[in-house]
Amino acid sequence: MMRTTHGMASVCRMAVGLLLGASLIVHGAIGQTQPTARQAQVQFRVPDPELKALIPELGINEDVAVSLLTSAIRQAGLRRETTQLEKVRQWCTIACAWPDREEAIPLSDHYIGGDFIKVTILTMGRLGAGDELPPECVRKHPHLAQIARARTLADRAILVPNTPEKWQQKVALFLKEVDNKRDSTTVLAELLLMAQEAYEAGVRDAFELSGVDWSNFEVRVQVAKMPPAERIRWLVEQIGNTEVVRSREDLMRQLLVDEGSAAIDTIYAELERHKDSSHFNTGVRSLIGVLASIACMDEKALQALEKVAQFPNQKLRASARGALEQYRQRLPKLKPFLGYAPLPTTSPAKFFP
Repeated sequence: MMRTTHGMASVCRMAVGLLLGASLIVHGAIGQTQPTARQAQVQFRVPDPELKALIPELGINEDVAVSLLTSAIRQAGLRRETTQLEKVRQWCTIACAWPDREEAIPLSDHYIGGDFIKVTILTMGRLGAGDELPPECVRKHPHLAQIARARTLADRAILVPNTPEKWQQKVALFLKEVDNKRDSTTVLAELLLMAQEAYEAGVRDAFELSGVDWSNFEVRVQVAKMPPAERIRWLVEQIGNTEVVRSREDLMRQLLVDEGSAAIDTIYAELERHKDSSHFNTGVRSLIGVLASIACMDEKALQALEKVAQFPNQKLRASARGALEQYRQRLPKLKPFLGYAPLPTTSPAKFFP
């Protein structure tokens, strides 16, 4: 990974789109279709009455509030924040109690509630509680529940494998628990996260040894194999040169947000290159959004954003100030509900698992 008024919407849309992002959390791949008008009108009810009461005050709608909550839960799972387990467990119970969706949500479905359900179930697995899901989750969403349970059991057997042998053992255990469903994008997305952990622990052929087809995850595999500093530089360069936002760009922004604190200096250096110029494109605006999202997890990014807000470049300065205003007005009120909270936006976030 988690995505107002029109004047600040473009900055904050990037912030949220990044923090978790692409069309559907299960996808993990890129190139998804856009939601139809009918799908875009579907709203998922905000589960917490106190959070719901804040919505008018924050100037966001329920879809956006759920997107923010989804992104925060995803970050807890990615960072293995076990201190957030009980909160995630509560949200998972609430998500699976909804009677309006049964069974798996189609990959082409842009239903905001579907993202929320998927994230909460998969995060339970990443936090070591995939075998403790509420019975209703298992009944309504058996495939997601199976993946969450498989992740927990595989992690419990071998948390982070550091040899090829241990990695292959973990892969075999995980795939066995999901009935060897190697063609499921949801299964592959979860296995990819595990493969990246093994790769970073020294198993340099972890992806090749997985025995699956990664063709729909080429960008993620490419990025995962880069050393952290190189990965951050590459993502900043790719995003900074963006003129049109597509699924690939959504994914890269999310991956950069997921780098967290380590990305702050590189992002700031790229923005600083344009401080005395008139240059301001979609990519530069995206980088401000990334910085604003990271600020919700590390205040050092907030300090960098404050510096950008003083740059001579008028558009750059205005975008940074807009993001700062969002941060100061809304984060304190959202933080108790969201933990790792991205900035609010008028548009629901996109999500990659």
